[in-house]
Amino acid sequence: MNADGASRGNLGPAGGGGVIEGPLSNWVHGFLVCLGICSSVKAALLRLFPELRVAWKKGVDKLLVHMDFEVAINKIKTLVNHISFY
Repeated sequence: MNADGASRGNLGPAGGGGVIEGPLSNWVHGFLVCLGICSSVKAALLRLFPELRVAWKKGVDKLLVHMDFEVAINKIKTLVNHISFY
């Protein structure tokens, strides 16, 4: 999955989008959304989590996520370290 979100300014108009690809780089799902007014970190995170849910509902059991925003990636790592998986 490639996902990205951005805002014009810190607290500005924001949007995001991306694509979920299959194992042979085939298109599975695409997404694009207007996020209103928010920070760039929030825009990146708001784009990622709904698409993780879509991938899960489509039966994806392994997912490689590509993001280019280190602050958002570190926030995700912190969240994952506090979640128990059963």
